[in-house]
Amino acid sequence: MALEALVCPNCKGEVELDKDQEFGYCKYCGTKVQNASIKHIRGRIKIDKNTDLDNYYIIARRSIENGDNKTAEKYYDMILQIDPNSYEALFYNTYCNARNCKIIEIRSSIIKLNNCLDSVFKLMSEQLEGDELEKKITEIGNRANNTFIMLVDASRNDYLNTDYQIKNRYTQQFLDAVLAGIKAEEYLSALLLKYFEDSKWVKNNVGILLGNANLWHINCIPFIAQKDLNIERIHKRTERIKQFKPDYVEPKIRKSGCYVATCVYGSYDCPQVWTLRRYRDYNLAKSWYGRLFIRMYYAVSPTIVKIFGDTKIFKKIWKRKLDKMVVKLQEKGYEKTPYDDLNWK
Repeated sequence: MALEALVCPNCKGEVELDKDQEFGYCKYCGTKVQNASIKHIRGRIKIDKNTDLDNYYIIARRSIENGDNKTAEKYYDMILQIDPNSYEALFYNTYCNARNCKIIEIRSSIIKLNNCLDSVFKLMSEQLEGDELEKKITEIGNRANNTFIMLVDASRNDYLNTDYQIKNRYTQQFLDAVLAGIKAEEYLSALLLKYFEDSKWVKNNVGILLGNANLWHINCIPFIAQKDLNIERIHKRTERIKQFKPDYVEPKIRKSGCYVATCVYGSYDCPQVWTLRRYRDYNLAKSWYGRLFIRMYYAVSPTIVKIFGDTKIFKKIWKRKLDKMVVKLQEKGYEKTPYDDLNWK
């Protein structure tokens, strides 16, 4: 059966072959068509793009290995235009975009990467099996988790290094990014169990993913209004973690810290409070009587601050006392640089 006249893939115009019948040119737009790559499918002519696709994968994968996320994102996007069912392109296109995001884009980047995972894992479960499937679960699971960690850490470090005088302006941005990371780790673990419950990597790492979520959640408690509700969620997640890691110990939860100092100086993150927090963690917390004082302080000071914290006389009296204490502690070597409470690690 004779083939129909060749059709230009761009304008659908007639293609005229050269004398060797190897190449053809559209009479209308001039597009060059290679005859050897043309297939007759259901009476229509289609250009075979497999060669281009293979080359795009080579460039994209090489760029990933070289840390060139911008180039990798570009070529994975080109792959998706040809093959929208490529789980690899779908994941890495979003992954590369997230790795290149700005601080202000961290929350949205976490959400975008989080949102693509269901489709990625569904396609993987349909297209792969055996050792190849396990290999890709490990690869993509690790990359997704490491990206969430990188983005949360970047947001946290940026917040810690923000000048304390303007830090309060960025507290919500920081908190939103961390909360997005918590949801992402929970969602990642849920999807892995949904699609790959029998995977060795999944069984070994779901507890770790949920543990990340727990640690981040615990350290958000001082910034969150509904503390008791969130602490209850942490406890429930802890029970879930223990199903995968029976020896898991929930980190200590602090509803807040340095209540009076924070009230007096206006921020939990400022030089004076950083000094006091270091003294709390590296001195008071090392002895039984120091820990007793900390417990009593946390039990009493919230009520005191709630009743008297808005009064000028309260802040004036305590600022005078705390200023003297801070000076003495700094003379003893307690630094006033940005400080991360010990239970962050």
